[in-house]
Amino acid sequence: MSRAVDVAAIKRRASAKVAPLARCEMTDLAQAWRAARPPVAGIHFDSAACARQSFAAIDLAAAHARREAEIGGYVAAQHAEPELTAGRSVVGELTGMTADDIVFTTGATHALDLLLSSWPEPRRVIACLPGEYGPNLAVMAANGFGVLPLPVDGLGRAQVDDVTAMIAADAPTLVHLTAVASHRGVVQPVADIAAACREHAVPLVVDAAQALGQIDCVVDADAIYGTSRKWLAGPRGVGVLAVRPELATGLRTRLPPAHWLPDIPPLRLLEFGEANIAARVAFSVAVREHVAAGPQLVRERLAEVGRLTREALAEAPGWRVVEPNDTPSAITTLARMGARFEITDDWITASAPHGLRAAAVQTGTHPGFMTDWQQPLMVLFTQAEGMSVLHETVFENRLVYVPALQKLGCEIEVFAACLGGPACRFQDTNSVHSAVIRGVSKLRGADVTLPDVRAGFSAVLAAAVADQPSLLRGIHHIERGYHRPFEQFASLGLTIRRG
Repeated sequence: MSRAVDVAAIKRRASAKVAPLARCEMTDLAQAWRAARPPVAGIHFDSAACARQSFAAIDLAAAHARREAEIGGYVAAQHAEPELTAGRSVVGELTGMTADDIVFTTGATHALDLLLSSWPEPRRVIACLPGEYGPNLAVMAANGFGVLPLPVDGLGRAQVDDVTAMIAADAPTLVHLTAVASHRGVVQPVADIAAACREHAVPLVVDAAQALGQIDCVVDADAIYGTSRKWLAGPRGVGVLAVRPELATGLRTRLPPAHWLPDIPPLRLLEFGEANIAARVAFSVAVREHVAAGPQLVRERLAEVGRLTREALAEAPGWRVVEPNDTPSAITTLARMGARFEITDDWITASAPHGLRAAAVQTGTHPGFMTDWQQPLMVLFTQAEGMSVLHETVFENRLVYVPALQKLGCEIEVFAACLGGPACRFQDTNSVHSAVIRGVSKLRGADVTLPDVRAGFSAVLAAAVADQPSLLRGIHHIERGYHRPFEQFASLGLTIRRG
């Protein structure tokens, strides 16, 4: 900053903008999160040193340490294995892998070192971001890897088309992508880069140290690694490495050498040696608490708070917001459709006194319209006057839930063409990724099966609009992804009975 800053004035402006939205909808979750932890001794911005463990995580770590003193470390570790397996399973859920694909490490840097030191190929060239985290570069160099810079835009965000062309012309050994850098909050288009790497058979390794718990990390990467102490609020000194079986089977561990223990899978050998099992137990508790709170809900609110923070600081003297403020959000999209909002310190009310208008929406990686929002928006489009268009550009097969909505009376037609926006990477792939929705549709009750959490939420919305009762199967998806969902639905006037 070039001059002195009136911090008090900045805080007043920020509070005036952020408070109305930051405290609504998340009130119960935020209060429960705080109540589950010791109070902080002060306020700081050092999220990397967070380690805001819950009482449960602290207590179970202490209980394990006591058990080690009572029965010995090795036996206590065996007793802790069910807890650790549950932790691996939850990390697998957050990364799109399974418990068998997960190993614990002492941190993110250690995880990367384990992976690169076990890399099977003699050719060692990594393509990574120009502003890569210094310790990551040190690990790459220590393991004999040369570095090529990935093409980026002015914000430091990887340019998907240029990256695709680069790896098609001269494929590196692997692509390494830090999803969210610690020194700059730019979110990388990880899913798009993963698709490009998959197309050209180049392994993708994702540094999710600042991403796990903040953004969706189910991105089809070959390996993902991260740490406990940041957004997942676990203890310091624990990390995780997730590796797909196709890559894991080829790893050649440095210590112990794989040929010494041929009956043990290479991935399990990476956990060889001393470990702080108590900290791993605490981390396993932390990730289960995160999933119980609802990862999608947490991600959505963090994205909204991030947008509000950018707005609050955009005009503050001495600050520069590097990302644009006019990015699409749920509220701005609904406002464009004719919705009106009343925002207070405690709640938001939304209404459409003159009805909703049709719209065309294209999903995108951050800071675009989140792909997690498109499922409920699809239902809302059925109640908007006219023809709406939705163009999914992030994930393949994201519209698999449409048949369930069609059974409920939603007039939706899906296409493999790019509609409602510029051509995307799914062009000419025969992948169904666009939809035209007719409104206003009269919805009807139906017997439908919910394929996943996002589709389940959209089906509940459609069932709420329908003129007859509906039978929804697979509600465990909704309960896994949202905080006390059926209590919230009931508070809105829905009549819900479990079968």
